[in-house]
Amino acid sequence: MNGTYQHMITICQNISGNIKMRKRRSFTLIELIVSILIIAIIAAVPSSMIISLIELLVYLPHETVMITDMQELLDKMIEGEPEKPGMRFGTKIIDASPTQFTYMVGYPVDAYRRIIRLRYDSTTGRIYRSCTNRGDITGQPGQEEDITSSTKSDVFITGKASSPATIFTYYKDFEVDKNREVGILMTSTDPLSDMKVIDITIAGRTGSGSTEAMSGIAVRRYHAFERY
Repeated sequence: MNGTYQHMITICQNISGNIKMRKRRSFTLIELIVSILIIAIIAAVPSSMIISLIELLVYLPHETVMITDMQELLDKMIEGEPEKPGMRFGTKIIDASPTQFTYMVGYPVDAYRRIIRLRYDSTTGRIYRSCTNRGDITGQPGQEEDITSSTKSDVFITGKASSPATIFTYYKDFEVDKNREVGILMTSTDPLSDMKVIDITIAGRTGSGSTEAMSGIAVRRYHAFERY
């Protein structure tokens, strides 16, 4: 009797073991099928879509910050600050070059006037502002301040793609060519009084080599210091 009972226990244990093994094998098989399905779905997604997703999650936020920084820099140049008015408030052009623009602000008498200069340094990739004391309209602007300082410390400012050292472009007039407005550039012999339009182009770069972020702001135009 005891032998028969022991034999029955052994059979039950074997059956139980087989069931457990089957359960374990079934669970592993499900995992394998799910893994294959995931791999198949990923493989079916075009690589361009994956790259676009990476750019959206990684690069777009950085580019948005860069665009905001460039916009703020342009506003500093154009609108200025209460004590250092921007180009829009200029009453007279003192000198103009691709990397530098000097103008006078203030009215109605000389005691309230001053000279302000904006200068781009292609070596440092920064834009500097300097000015004379109020009432000084004959002297040279004093100590320069880096108005790019509010942007990231590693940002490098460049100008036009065709001429990276040029951030200011000057026009004396516009003409229509094939239903398209074309600017007539100022020449070195043209008097400053002929200047009608100032274009400003800046781009901010960070990083080095192939890892680079670039943001550009559309060209702004000013007719006789009037923003439009």
